[in-house]
Amino acid sequence: SVTTCADSTAVFDLTNFPIEDGTYEWYTQQTGGAPIFVGDSFVTNFITAPTTFYLEVSNVVCQDRFLATIDTTSPPDIIVDQALRYACEGEVVVLTASSSNAAATFDWFDNPVFGAGNKLSDDNPFNFTPDFTSSSTNDVYAQAHVDQCRGAARTLVRVENITDRQEPQVTPTDTAICVGQSVTFDIVPRLESSLVSYSWWDAAAGGNQLSNTESFSTPSLNSSKFYYAQLEIGDPNVCQSRGRTQVDVDVLPKLSAP
Repeated sequence: SVTTCADSTAVFDLTNFPIEDGTYEWYTQQTGGAPIFVGDSFVTNFITAPTTFYLEVSNVVCQDRFLATIDTTSPPDIIVDQALRYACEGEVVVLTASSSNAAATFDWFDNPVFGAGNKLSDDNPFNFTPDFTSSSTNDVYAQAHVDQCRGAARTLVRVENITDRQEPQVTPTDTAICVGQSVTFDIVPRLESSLVSYSWWDAAAGGNQLSNTESFSTPSLNSSKFYYAQLEIGDPNVCQSRGRTQVDVDVLPKLSAP
């Protein structure tokens, strides 16, 4: 049996199941009648509802007729877990799609147009290795199908290389204040805020987390200090080698009375 979209054709392909000296005849009835097609690859007319055919297989000795059914369904929808993903060069990004139709399976392409482009994978999840030799962006398209019923729409997942953006950009970079004052540092957003988070630390590696906001105000300071901003990617499997951005607060002594 096969499943196809309503108002489309279906294909019964037996080319991978050859029978020596065998013939294949296709009928619309279980016994008798005249064949509507002879051959091992039968393309039906447009099917609007579940339909039954019969395949008669024969060789020089034996002959038998088998049931061949076609079910119809609607093209499955596609839901991607994230439409935008980040990656650092050389990493694998895991792409996942789903559908409200539990029977749907998925193909991944490099082209948005139905019937065009190269098929990259039929795995789901799909371990995608971005190519950053010619572009900083890779567009991948998911297409869903239930057997022979394929959705015409393909859904985009964009994978961006953030190798040059994996350490936060902070303003001001370095600053000077007087004893007893504080200063506020702001991280300049360069990535989709829903996919990342930021934190502030008191050491270049390890140390104590001071804040988890884009904007960080120091306490009142009596001596010069270094602070470190870190970018956190929502996907724990990418950009693990990222560093922290250091900012320097130079605390100047109070002025003496003239």
